[in-house]
Amino acid sequence: MDISDFRTVIAVTETGSITAAAKLLCRVPSAIKTRVQNLEHHLGVVLFIKTGRRFIPTTAGLALYENALKIVELVTTAEQQAALLPPSWYGVKKA
Repeated sequence: MDISDFRTVIAVTETGSITAAAKLLCRVPSAIKTRVQNLEHHLGVVLFIKTGRRFIPTTAGLALYENALKIVELVTTAEQQAALLPPSWYGVKKA
C-alpha cells in the first residue's frame, strides 16, 4: 500500500462516491474503482458496500479510513518538516 491508497480510501469514505472521489483526487473513476478493488484483494476484506450510487464503508473500511487519516497526516507533517530543514542537516544534492 502507498499514500495514494490511503488518500483514495479517505476520499471514497468522505464523499460516498467513486465519481466524487475521482474528481477530488483528479483521477478517472475507473482508476479509483480499480484501486479500491486492488486494496480489497490485497487486504482480503470488503471495504465498501455499494448501495445504489453510494459507497458505504464496511467495518473494515471504517477502520482503514481512521488509520488512513492518521497516516496521511503523519506523512504530510514529515514532508513539511523535511522541506524546512537547512541544507546542512541533509547535505546538498549534487546535480
